[in-house]
Parts: sequence; structure tokens; C-alpha cells
Amino acid sequence: MKTKTFKTYNTDQLKNESQVKEIKDFPDSDKKILLLFGKTGTGKTHLSYALMNQQGFRDSDIRYSTFGFRQPNYKFVPSRKLYFLILEAMYPSLDIGKNFLPEYTYRALMSGDTHYNRGIIIDDLGSEKNDEKENFKIGITQLLEEYRGKFVITTNLDISDIQERYGEKILSRISESCLPIKIDGDDYRLRNFGVSSVSELTGAKCD
Repeated sequence: MKTKTFKTYNTDQLKNESQVKEIKDFPDSDKKILLLFGKTGTGKTHLSYALMNQQGFRDSDIRYSTFGFRQPNYKFVPSRKLYFLILEAMYPSLDIGKNFLPEYTYRALMSGDTHYNRGIIIDDLGSEKNDEKENFKIGITQLLEEYRGKFVITTNLDISDIQERYGEKILSRISESCLPIKIDGDDYRLRNFGVSSVSELTGAKCD
């Protein structure tokens, strides 16, 4: 996590130098939501970690005294985990969150603190379970409406996909005060195979 910084992000190969500057400046902008979208493997998660590292950590924190390490000002939550945090808040009797760190419950996420410029990073929106989508939509709508800090959302979905999956209400909430940035480039994970796309990889023959 700590190794993922703006310096370690390869802007030369991925041609996203201007996008990186916009991302760096986002915390001081008047926008509430940073939406990073684009194909798989273009470094969206890396850039969200870089922003989290740029924004620093809090020392005087319950998490530090209890667990021995500092809490970031921006909390990183994979969308798949957010799904379970929402279920835990809706159905506490299921005891879903018994192993969650105390500040990573849904209620803790809701208590954003703008004094510390805190924010939530929702990583890989669209990867969460789809069988109980209505619960997720209720929970994320409440976050978008009531959370006082900022959001960073990474996703492989484009705008039309977000509307189709979550509906016009959530898309409207995201769009209300949003800085949308498309991250371009080829999948960096495929470079070890000497290809730039899955189709090239599946079509390649091994000697």
C-alpha cells in the first residue's frame, strides 16, 4: 500500500500525466467526488492509494493506540467489502461484522470528519455481489447523501453502465459534485506476457 505513490505510477507508458495532476489537486477542489473510470489494469487502484498516501495519516487515533498503526485520512474500502458493511448495518443479528476493525464498520464510515479532510475510497465499484443489489443501493445512496467528507470511486464501469446497474438516482448523486477522470492505457498486468490485451494473450501460442 505505502509503495503505491504518484511517483511509482508510470505515467509515460499509460499516458495519464494530466489526469494524475488533476487527481493530486482533487482534495483541495470544490468537488466532493472523484470518479476514476477506465479499463482493467490501467492503475486506478494504484492512483487511489497514491492519493490516500498523499493525504497522510492521523497519529492521535484510537486505532493507533489499540492496533499500533496510524489511521489514514482517506479510508480505503473495496466495493465488495462495502457490500458486507451495508448488510452488517441493516441486519446486525447476522453478526457479519464481528471481525471488522471498529472504524471500518458502515456506521464509522458514515461519521466523516471534514476537519481532518477525511474521505472514503470505494474501490472497484461494480465488483460487489449483485444478488441483493437493492440493499447495496440503499446503503451507498445514504453514504453519498449524508457523508461529510470526500469520495474517491474507482470502477471499470462507464457512466452508462453505472446508470444501468444502480439507477438514475445514484448516478445523479455521483454526478452532482463530481470530477470524472478516465484513466487510459493498456492492462499493465499483461505486460509480463508481452501483450497489451486479453485477446492477444488468449491468441498467443506458447512455445
